[in-house]
Amino acid sequence: QIEMVKSECMSRLQVVVCHDLFDLLNGLWKLIHLLQHSQLPFFKNLRLLVVDSVAAVVAPLLGSNNHGLALVSQLGQVFKRLALDFHLAVLVTNQVRANGLPMLGEAWAAIPHHRISVQRINPEGDDITLTMIKSGRQSCLGDAVARLCPEGVK
Repeated sequence: QIEMVKSECMSRLQVVVCHDLFDLLNGLWKLIHLLQHSQLPFFKNLRLLVVDSVAAVVAPLLGSNNHGLALVSQLGQVFKRLALDFHLAVLVTNQVRANGLPMLGEAWAAIPHHRISVQRINPEGDDITLTMIKSGRQSCLGDAVARLCPEGVK
């Protein structure tokens, strides 16, 4: 019984590895095509897109020229299209520097609609603070304390 449930859950996941921003953009355009044309249940029922560690593929292109900024802007437009046209929740993770600032900084500032900041209350503990921020110019919309445990987040 448990194995059947696990198998069912895993059939609802699809992982695509992207080594750079061009891989990510190509994968997102393929996803848009599949969402428009595929009759497969996976794509008809897709509700969540998770992009883990966007900074890993974007940061190498940010530098002294504007080409990287243009690609970041294009990436943001594709994410917003997926959210608006296909009603997907798009969850993107971005690393944070030691000083607490987002890794992609100003290049990424205009892209997300909402931000969730996750910070440990105590470096040794399992308690975290989750803070919802609408944008960089607005104050916090609310926060909550949670605990990380083997069963998940409580």
